[in-house]
Amino acid sequence: MVKKANIRTLESFLAFILTFVFIAIISTQFYPSGLDFQKTSVLKNLEQNSMFRNCALINDLNCLNSIFIETNPNFPNRYNYTLSIGSVFNLPKKHIFVDSIFIASNLTTYNPVIVKLYYWAN
Repeated sequence: MVKKANIRTLESFLAFILTFVFIAIISTQFYPSGLDFQKTSVLKNLEQNSMFRNCALINDLNCLNSIFIETNPNFPNRYNYTLSIGSVFNLPKKHIFVDSIFIASNLTTYNPVIVKLYYWAN
């Protein structure tokens, strides 16, 4: 009887270890290893920038991009990115992170827009 109990205890212990190893291996496949993808709130810094807000309200992506590069000069060196107002269809098949802000209006116009920053590793 004692031998059967020991074998069953060993079986359950091995099942637990194998389950833990399986979960550990699977979970590392969904996150890029060796990359520093901490949550960046780059757009939050630009939320109060009046020039950035005006560019967003008139849907000028070139203006948004130039202000973004001026305020975040190291960002293009670390990540590839796309700024958008509305939908983006041609994103690469990689781990893509998104930061977004909602801009409702400026002092003269009410035209709510959502500016999204899609970024991924170089």
